[in-house]
Amino acid sequence: NQFFISGLSGDDIIHNRVLEALYRRVLRAYNEKKSFRVIVVVPLLPGFQ
Repeated sequence: NQFFISGLSGDDIIHNRVLEALYRRVLRAYNEKKSFRVIVVVPLLPGFQ
């Protein structure tokens, strides 16, 4: 999506770490053998249409 760009540690260009936080939370749920759900909402139409 053109409005959401994220990266992981070590990425010097992209400073948004939402992806890293999500990755760590999913990994934690996996290690604890617990359920964790992520709901991704995407627009029906491309931006500005």
